[in-house]
Amino acid sequence: MLNITKRAEYAIIALAHLANNGQSSAKAIAAEYGLAKAMMANVLKALSAKSIVKSVRGTKGGYVPAVEAGDLDMSTVITAIEGPIEVVCCDSDCSSKDKCLIRDKMVEAQDKIKAIFDGIKVSDFVNKEA
Repeated sequence: MLNITKRAEYAIIALAHLANNGQSSAKAIAAEYGLAKAMMANVLKALSAKSIVKSVRGTKGGYVPAVEAGDLDMSTVITAIEGPIEVVCCDSDCSSKDKCLIRDKMVEAQDKIKAIFDGIKVSDFVNKEA
């Protein structure tokens, strides 16, 4: 079964929260949604390292979006947190690559999944009434 990891879920929740509410801390976001504070802090740190959010220092610090929610797709978020979206791991070292029976269709499925994630923007998760 293909799953989005908890870390990727936390990232999407955090980004939607920041888009809705502006600057927030990892602690505040985790508390709002009943999530683990340590994991939320690690996810926000990873998003900051990829320039998706910016950290704000100080006693009232936290994180703010570095990219507009409408310009940020799920593929970018998932890749920032987990690495490339892959259904199969066909690399140049695979000894069966040239005679593999499933590679072409699996890569096609992988491309379609990525295209779906490319089409889902963080803004799609934002509460329009907030």
